[in-house]
Amino acid sequence: MWDNTALSATQVSNHYNAAAGGNYDATVLGDSPTSYWKLNESSGTTFADATTGNDAGAGQILQTNGSYIGNVTLGIPGANSGDNAITLDGSTGYVSTLTVAPNPQGQQFTEEIWFKTTTTQGGTLMGFNDAFSGVPGNWDRTFYMTNSGTVRFGIWNGSGVTTIGSPSSYNDGNWHYAVGVCTAAQQLILYIDGSPVASSATGINDNSGWGGYWHVGYNNYASNWTSPPSDYFFAGTVDEAAVYTYALSATQVNSHYLAR
Repeated sequence: MWDNTALSATQVSNHYNAAAGGNYDATVLGDSPTSYWKLNESSGTTFADATTGNDAGAGQILQTNGSYIGNVTLGIPGANSGDNAITLDGSTGYVSTLTVAPNPQGQQFTEEIWFKTTTTQGGTLMGFNDAFSGVPGNWDRTFYMTNSGTVRFGIWNGSGVTTIGSPSSYNDGNWHYAVGVCTAAQQLILYIDGSPVASSATGINDNSGWGGYWHVGYNNYASNWTSPPSDYFFAGTVDEAAVYTYALSATQVNSHYLAR
């Protein structure tokens, strides 16, 4: 859990080191994400936002950092050589940002994450909801894995849910890169490992306007979400999560994948 206390000098140093990185980091930061969480810490209960110029103190002041919640194992070898990732236990562990962000439904956005798992219970890779911790009342903008290992990207469209999904399964124990995009034309596009695998029709719209928190590893679902997972918690390793307030192009997505 996060509380409103000052970071120690050691914690600030850990955040600085966690936010630093190489070519992949430069490629992501060059495309101006709103937030970029490397999940690179080796100790502690908070994680750094790399968009604050590798200044963990600035990230703390701006509350763009986040908190590790439940059973999260730090310091796992990451998707990029020399970087760390985190492993989530599939029952209590997830991460949450610290401050409320607006829900940009009806607008462009992108979310991306790397993951590795062999789970057969599905789970949330990344999503947005209105509770820092615990069960939310509203949820949206979600990547999730089905029990069969396919990946789905879903969004509330104002009157129901629109989801798109991969034809293939990715619970094979290898690293994979998932990107969900909502374009200016209100079209959803799902990319896996740098290539588009699914898309929706245009015309999605929602102006509900509620704010919330970004989460990795947990979200909530209702029966109208297509093939919701048996377990809303994700059991596996995750890394390099980022969000953008615009739609990444296919070229940008492929560049991120190749920069690993």
